[in-house]
Amino acid sequence: MKKHIYSSVIAIALGTSTAAYADDSSFKVAIIKDAAGSSEIIQGNFKKSLNKMTQTPSTLIEKFEQAMGLCVANIKLSQLDAAETNCSTAVEVSLTLKSSDSNRNKYTALAYNNRAISRALSADTLGALDDFTSAVLINQSKLVNNNLSHFKKQYVATLTASATGNTSHITH
Repeated sequence: MKKHIYSSVIAIALGTSTAAYADDSSFKVAIIKDAAGSSEIIQGNFKKSLNKMTQTPSTLIEKFEQAMGLCVANIKLSQLDAAETNCSTAVEVSLTLKSSDSNRNKYTALAYNNRAISRALSADTLGALDDFTSAVLINQSKLVNNNLSHFKKQYVATLTASATGNTSHITH
């Protein structure tokens, strides 16, 4: 069965409940549809998805899919160090995939997107901005553009609040 990129309805938001699935003011992560653990992630069973992704992948695309799934599950479980590691693996593997340039670019942009979200949630503002910028430069997708826009709004709000000393409206 051919694998397809699936932009999940899982909302990773700074200060927004995970029930805000249709809310464009929250970050959206990307997973690979029909990859091991992806259906559990979509259903919100993040710990179960981690258990499904324990086998050693036999191909590069399986390694990429696994790293993307582990990245997303760990973001949702607020295990941000593990998320960063797995997101970085997804970026590295995506750059070595033997697929068409457009598919490789799409995968790489989505891996950068997920790592940017992990970094934003870890308060690594410069790392997040760098990854969102890399993602947009590689592939102009609606998902990545929306996440970059949301990140910029959050960043400006943080800067404004820091300058005025009012941090009551900053979401974490």
